[in-house]
Amino acid sequence: MANLRDIRSRIDSVENTKQVTRAMKMVAAAKLRRAQEQIFEARPYAYKIAELTNHLKQELDPTAHPFFEAPDEATGALVIVITADRGLCGSFNSDVIKKAEHLIETSYAREEENDELFLLCVGEKGHKHFQKRGYRLVGDYQGIFDDLTFDVAQQVVQDAVEGFERGLWGEVKLVYNEFKNTIVQNQIAEPLLPIPEKRFETPGMQEETDTFQLPDNGRAIDYIFEPGARELLDELVPRFLY
Repeated sequence: MANLRDIRSRIDSVENTKQVTRAMKMVAAAKLRRAQEQIFEARPYAYKIAELTNHLKQELDPTAHPFFEAPDEATGALVIVITADRGLCGSFNSDVIKKAEHLIETSYAREEENDELFLLCVGEKGHKHFQKRGYRLVGDYQGIFDDLTFDVAQQVVQDAVEGFERGLWGEVKLVYNEFKNTIVQNQIAEPLLPIPEKRFETPGMQEETDTFQLPDNGRAIDYIFEPGARELLDELVPRFLY
């Protein structure tokens, strides 16, 4: 009888665990749906801002805004690497880290050799990985995803902007996973500063061209700026960066 009671107790325990895990799965699925909706709702706005900013750079003098060109004295580079704080997510973190390491090897070997390469790692996994390997890290953005806000994202970009303005680095690139679906992400190395002249397109953007492309009739557009180009850029560029 004791063995029978033990078996029944274990069965009840397994059933209780099953109910708890089912509830956790439902909560996680709801959070994932909300996150996906936010991503897809924000993309058209981000695409249009990037397109307009890049187009204005083509039309205006390079000196129209300080973020259009690298400071003359700047010789370094900053790479912003975005990973997660935790693991157990397949190759999500390792793919981004590999992308960042490949970028450093192919584009910033000179800066690394001259100790002029800086990394700003968002997420614990990337921060600890590059910290162990002796890279020069900027800021500490570990453990931010449990309470992530736009203020935190703005602070990350502000750190990059301040170093750019001070001439610590003349180039900023952003390495991250672009969401495609729950199984597949595209690893992206996107130029952030100086603002690129041509629009940078990710695979996701290329698949969604109907959401962000302006009509093209083959003719150049002649802009009249009110109150002025610099005033417009002062308003537009922060929206592009942040």
